[in-house]
Amino acid sequence: MEDRFFEVKSLRELKDYDEIYLDSSIFQSMWSEIEELLKEGKRVFYFRRPWKWRELRDRFSGELRERFGKKKSDFGDAYILSKIPRSWKWFREITSIDVELKPLLTLEKVYYKSYQRLLRLKTLGVDVDRDIDEVESRISMMRSKVVEKAKEIIPMFDEIYNRLGLDKDDVNGLYGLAGTLTYLGWPETVIPYHYSLRFLGLYKVKNDKARRFKRIQGNAKRLFMIYTEAIAKKRSIQWPPRLRFQRQLLRELIHLLSRDKGAYLRAGAKTQAGLTRYSARVGPLET
Repeated sequence: MEDRFFEVKSLRELKDYDEIYLDSSIFQSMWSEIEELLKEGKRVFYFRRPWKWRELRDRFSGELRERFGKKKSDFGDAYILSKIPRSWKWFREITSIDVELKPLLTLEKVYYKSYQRLLRLKTLGVDVDRDIDEVESRISMMRSKVVEKAKEIIPMFDEIYNRLGLDKDDVNGLYGLAGTLTYLGWPETVIPYHYSLRFLGLYKVKNDKARRFKRIQGNAKRLFMIYTEAIAKKRSIQWPPRLRFQRQLLRELIHLLSRDKGAYLRAGAKTQAGLTRYSARVGPLET
């Protein structure tokens, strides 16, 4: 049967499909729609290797130009997604934990970027002390909210942070841990240590491709560093910690998760029914 590509304005229009595969661009407005799909028993996956787009478009360039008239288009990207193996290396299933926590993690990231911008203005002599205090308060509020939600919905969260040596009142450390667990896919997946190293960018950059990868994984790396800072203070390790210490903490975390829950990797489903690429732009998709 020939693949069919069509435009949708909302993910709700895909409710008749059992499995839905998205690219890596999940906007804040989409989370409520994804939540509705999950409640109806649908499975939603997202593409977890956005740094591969250029390579994939080059690989399928002939087919894309023949079918869609150009190498880069929304329908063309959907076609590429339909050809990618349904494995955890390429796609990750969105869970209820993602729906609950990732919007909050994204919002905290926005506040944190504003905080960094205000600090730069302050170094230039701009009076932004009141704004800094307000943003710091919002960051603290969002982190506390994430921690409280994590204690409710992340399996074994209390046991995990206790074994890692964090206190229940260490909001920043617990926030970093909650974010790291969310991005690593716990408890649905325990990513092997060597893949986690690459995912979090815990390696020395050797080329431009590696630099692009590390930029893409920036928020996951930032959350892990927040967790690392809390552990470093507990163990009286000088800041910033060396790469070796960061890798050691990641190894301890992955080992703990694997020992407690078993290192199970869920493969993506084989069916391609309902594959589409959602576009948040106003107006028709490119053809």
